[in-house]
Amino acid sequence: MPVVNAGKIFCEMNTSAPDKKIEISKILHSSGVQFVDLAIMAPVPPNGIKTPFLASGPGANSLMQKLANYRLNLEYLSAVTGDASTRKLLRSIVYKGVAAVICEAMEAGKAFDLENYIRGQISSVIGGNDELIDRFVEGSAIHAGRRIHEMDAVCDMLIHKNIEPLLSVAAKNNLEKLLKQKLKS
Repeated sequence: MPVVNAGKIFCEMNTSAPDKKIEISKILHSSGVQFVDLAIMAPVPPNGIKTPFLASGPGANSLMQKLANYRLNLEYLSAVTGDASTRKLLRSIVYKGVAAVICEAMEAGKAFDLENYIRGQISSVIGGNDELIDRFVEGSAIHAGRRIHEMDAVCDMLIHKNIEPLLSVAAKNNLEKLLKQKLKS
């Protein structure tokens, strides 16, 4: 708090439920800082500086102006804190859910010595992109710890809207299983 003021922009980039971002914004409000809910919408590698971001909150427009010359893939949504994080977490339901299904199917394919068969089935559903299958499986294992927290935020957001997060909990459980396997090896 001692270093934030009306002349500064505070970008909250953690993957958190919208309510948590709103709470942080309220805590910082008395400082006058321009608060931005900034959501990273895709893995940074391989896109680097062209990774898509969504910005919302009272300071989002100021951030857009300050960064305009850098040609970032930054989209302004609104002045409402939580709009960016809501979209990020809605996307996470899809991506982490699909990844969990693919991980489980690949694990089952290996167990039945039918890995090529199941890979072909998955590929037919996702448009023939074998690299995407590997990215879902490997990325889920590598980033399981961080993604568990992301799915916690998804569950919090859904529960807040009185939606039972059945499949989001299952995706989180898959990530927890992958993390345990990773820690054992």
